[in-house]
Amino acid sequence: MRFLRGVRLVFLAAGAGAQVAVGDDLHMNLDGSLAVGYFASSGNVVQSTHSLSVGGEADLRGDYLDPRVINFNISPYYNQSRANSSIRSIFDASGVNARTQIFSGSRYPGSISFGRDWNHEGSFGLPGSVAYKTRGSDQYFNANWSLFQPSFPSLSVSYGLGSSDYEVLGAATRGNSDSRVFSLHSGYQLLGFNLMGGYSDFKLTQQLPEITSGSEALVGSTDQNQLQLGISRRFGQRVSLITNLSRNHFTVDFSGAPIQQTYDNAAASLNINPAKGLTVAIGGAYTDNLAGSLLQPAVGDGGVILPPFGASSHSVDLSAAATYTPFHDLSFQATVDHRAQAFAGLSVTSDDYTGGVSYGHSLWGGTASMYASVIRYTANVYSEAATGGSGNVSYTRRVGAWSGNASIRYSRNAQTALATYTQSGYGYGLNVGRRLGSWIWTVSANGSDNRIDSVSNSSSFAQGYSTGLSSGKLSFNGNYNRSSGNSIQSITGLIPAPIPSPIIPPTLLILYGGESYGGAFGYTPIRGLILTADYSQSHYHTRNDSAFSNNRLQQADAKAEWYFRHLHFQAGYSRLLQGFGEIQDTPVRLNTYYVGIFRSMHFF
Repeated sequence: MRFLRGVRLVFLAAGAGAQVAVGDDLHMNLDGSLAVGYFASSGNVVQSTHSLSVGGEADLRGDYLDPRVINFNISPYYNQSRANSSIRSIFDASGVNARTQIFSGSRYPGSISFGRDWNHEGSFGLPGSVAYKTRGSDQYFNANWSLFQPSFPSLSVSYGLGSSDYEVLGAATRGNSDSRVFSLHSGYQLLGFNLMGGYSDFKLTQQLPEITSGSEALVGSTDQNQLQLGISRRFGQRVSLITNLSRNHFTVDFSGAPIQQTYDNAAASLNINPAKGLTVAIGGAYTDNLAGSLLQPAVGDGGVILPPFGASSHSVDLSAAATYTPFHDLSFQATVDHRAQAFAGLSVTSDDYTGGVSYGHSLWGGTASMYASVIRYTANVYSEAATGGSGNVSYTRRVGAWSGNASIRYSRNAQTALATYTQSGYGYGLNVGRRLGSWIWTVSANGSDNRIDSVSNSSSFAQGYSTGLSSGKLSFNGNYNRSSGNSIQSITGLIPAPIPSPIIPPTLLILYGGESYGGAFGYTPIRGLILTADYSQSHYHTRNDSAFSNNRLQQADAKAEWYFRHLHFQAGYSRLLQGFGEIQDTPVRLNTYYVGIFRSMHFF
């Protein structure tokens, strides 16, 4: 009872105040909020609880001497969830974020930031799907400093640490990661040339719950560094030169036997404007390790990969492109591309000739834009040349109370990063809206299908539909999505496979497919009262060469908020059901309830 009286006094006494000055140099402002209420939870992963819940957040801002000398911001929060705050977490999350800027108004600016959270909700995603829910904790630390001194090269240094520990709800294994990144960048002008250089080093150790089996884990490490140099210069008003050199090295170990890859890239392009409306670009690129360059993006995302080629590989790419724009809304393009690649014991040369035209203009009271191209592709591994093309059309128009836009694209035999493979696909999009009295109705649809030609298990498909109806006080919306494709596993979940699927070992390629749907509702019957609810559900399967799993997720949330003077009354309910991997038959169930009162405060 004494505690409740103290809380009541805080709610009533929280009032206005001026900025606090400590001495003549330190100035601070403190805002915050306090929430007190009843909390209950139940489920098969937590003990049933019924308790008085106290939570809140604060925001301390200030500066020393002057905001341009030192300014800082510290924001702690405690027991915050989607039921009693704006934080999107089904759990009662707590944490703190802090940041300070030093000498921000000088030539030597720097910053330091730190954050830590506990018991927060995260996601472990599938491409195009509702993500699996995770629960865990994170921590980060970042420091940055720069030097900008006239007549000297600029210098920027950054260093960061991060760690994460989490569980995918419904899986029998936990995931965790520790990362460290260091980077150094510099720029300088010399004899009219712009010089840009940099070095970065990234280290990551991680344990990943294996997505196709909730009872296993993948443990590994990634260490990569990059050294790069960029040189550019303009010659008069019509000619510009851009060159880039880089060396990349990474070590990946997910098998107990570290695999190392080093590759050098060199690229240059010369852009010329010989006449009005005409632009010509001539370029070339060389990679001494094609396999390493193709896999590097997945390594940067924490992907579980192994080098696909046992033999050495390299690539040379020479190209020339011209664009001519005789009128503002009409443009012609022509491209010639020659590649010479060696990989997996093959030596491949290819030539690609492309001609295209784009046009945009007013049409039937709206605006239309179109692009079409024809591609002629030859390679020394084929007995005859392949012909393909690409095109897209989009149209936007308003007719009375209707407004909308539509687009469609198509491609066939488009060249991929590997010269022996071509890609085909299509995509579409539609958005329509109409005012119905005081209501606004919207409908949207989109889809895409892409595949590597003549390669099984290479298709990537996505389709989505949504509609919404809203007025000043009431709103509804619903959505449906379906997707399938091939992927590899990373620290954030599944990511699309970075190269054609035959090149990725079958043990690492993960196929996925399924559907998800959901809806949401919002209602404001009187001023200050807000009612919201949402629901989502997904059914997806994943499989590789050794395991298959059916996975499901259901989540429902409902919330009522009433603002009365300085008080904010809240009531919320959240429900989560998630089955993952082999234990999908006994999914996680979690229910939380909250009823309480919230007050914003300005302390000083």
